[in-house]
Amino acid sequence: MAKTFITWEQIEKACDEITNWVLSSDIKFRGIWAPPRGGLIPAVMLSHKTGLKLFDEPRVRPLLLIDDIADTGNTLKSFKNLEDVHIVTIHYHKQSVTIPEKWVYEKKDEWIVYPWELKESKEIQDYLKQEEM
Repeated sequence: MAKTFITWEQIEKACDEITNWVLSSDIKFRGIWAPPRGGLIPAVMLSHKTGLKLFDEPRVRPLLLIDDIADTGNTLKSFKNLEDVHIVTIHYHKQSVTIPEKWVYEKKDEWIVYPWELKESKEIQDYLKQEEM
């Protein structure tokens, strides 16, 4: 599988686009939360850009939930039916069981490597292998 390396500039552009969506929305968000690992860095960036507080657990509503990618969608599926939880991602893959309300880039059939990851990252991360067991 080919790897696609995402730049900080692409992350900045994605966060700007999500910020514009948040600020132009009729939703009066009270905070941001992100699943650990891939969502935390974009969450911090969005907190600075929007002025919304970043929470360490998803406890306020309406909540902006940001993750780096909805690939399989399994990480996000437990949140998709919660009232006033609005899911956004940088990347979205059409196979995902969770469709974000807002996403910026469509993932094709490549392995995405974000700038906060190691360039040598394996296509299947160790924490995903543990979930499969």
